Amino acid sequence: MLHNRNTQTTITLTFFLFLGLTLLSCETTESPIALDPPPTTGWLAIESGVEGFESAWLLAKPDGTEVHGHGDSLLADPQPGEYWILWEPVEEWNSPTLNPENRTFTEGSTETFSGPYAKIQGGMGDIAIRPEPTRIRPRWNLYGPDGFFAAGKGQRILKRRGIGEYTVVWGSMEGFATPPPAKSVLQEDATLELRANYTPVGESTGTIDIDPDPDMLQAPWQMESDLGVRFSGSGDSTITGLPLGQYAIVWGDLEGYVTPAPSEATLEEGAPIQFIGTYEASFGTVLIDPNPDSIQAPWQLESDAGAMYTGAGDSTLVDLPPGVYTLTWGEVEGYETPSPNPVSQELGAGASAMFVID
Repeated sequence: MLHNRNTQTTITLTFFLFLGLTLLSCETTESPIALDPPPTTGWLAIESGVEGFESAWLLAKPDGTEVHGHGDSLLADPQPGEYWILWEPVEEWNSPTLNPENRTFTEGSTETFSGPYAKIQGGMGDIAIRPEPTRIRPRWNLYGPDGFFAAGKGQRILKRRGIGEYTVVWGSMEGFATPPPAKSVLQEDATLELRANYTPVGESTGTIDIDPDPDMLQAPWQMESDLGVRFSGSGDSTITGLPLGQYAIVWGDLEGYVTPAPSEATLEEGAPIQFIGTYEASFGTVLIDPNPDSIQAPWQLESDAGAMYTGAGDSTLVDLPPGVYTLTWGEVEGYETPSPNPVSQELGAGASAMFVID
């Protein structure tokens, strides 16, 4: 059975303006109709795409009005023209690949919007979208992994999204400079903040480059100014349109690496600043324990970087760089050499590896 739970609203600043559509600012008293069985004339159907859940959606009609609803709905004898639908995010589900989607309805035809959501596989986290100042509530488009798309206005938190890279594109606001897109990586069980600062046109601003190394780590960071402007993200980032003043950055911790010290700098007109945070790998430890202890069995240890270590009996080697280490046991008269021989282990940053003969 098709259900109808919709409200008719006046078109406002939404994602459709980002798509370049020309929509009117008008109201309508026409309401969608839920019918079972379907009408014999033309109709436009919306089929919710999450099993056991009536996913929300927003439908833009040819006359410029919007229909907000959720679940299955049917519009009988709708006006001819182009229709657009935006499927809203659902926690722990990927939005349909075609999102937003459009269809052209002609008189007497039948059209169906279906929303095939797919369960997110793998890690998830939350996304906080934070444009400032809060009073202006700018519109934005959010793009993410697996074709994810969402649109909205002002500040919003999206729960349980798939990990990966997200980019938010900010809309323009009269009297304010439009910030550049914000891009960062959502880590598992973390909250990714995507921030923007809208500054009045004519106000002096500056640029800050954030460069954590090595790039592959996508190291997290938080930055704040003496005016209370805050940003957070991960990996390399260039932020423009920032108010002048004092800025401080704090680098996030990464397992197996030494965290760079916080740093501060003053942003002045015409003088960009750069924050560089270099993460050094923590050294590891290799424990070598041949038995019985009395025979002081010889051994040779070699890393995948070519470093060579030799010794006999129990040994603890410290401050070794991460990598793959291969140990070869030497022969001892009257004893069988252990098997397999040689044997390899990977030493992680800040970790330990043990070569033991029982």
